[in-house]
Amino acid sequence: MVNFNQRREIILEETKKILSNKHATFIANEALINEVTGLVEWPVVLFGEFDKTFLHLPKEILISAMQDHQRYFPVCDVETNQLMPYFIIVSNIKSHKPKRVIEGNERVLRARLADAAFFYAEDKKETLMQRVERL
Repeated sequence: MVNFNQRREIILEETKKILSNKHATFIANEALINEVTGLVEWPVVLFGEFDKTFLHLPKEILISAMQDHQRYFPVCDVETNQLMPYFIIVSNIKSHKPKRVIEGNERVLRARLADAAFFYAEDKKETLMQRVERL
């Protein structure tokens, strides 16, 4: 699909369609939407989930892992604006086994979030004041 605007519109429409029955919306800035649009030639929007136990992490960590590292769109509740244990994937091609594509992306995100949880827990073991002298 050559037309950038057409690909972008498909991503936005399909994402909204997937989330409409889940009482949810997605978090994305224009730069990320444009980057993802530029990365795919034939956008296929998929819906993934992650373990809700990761929601104990600060939302900034979760959003960073999804957006900055994986180019996923985090999902939040429409009314509360709280993150939900879901994310949107934009694949570059229509797969004959979309469930397998989703599972692979879920596995990758699970590893990213496990790393983030580990480093967050490690960082909390020491206060900022305890770190000043080393700085």
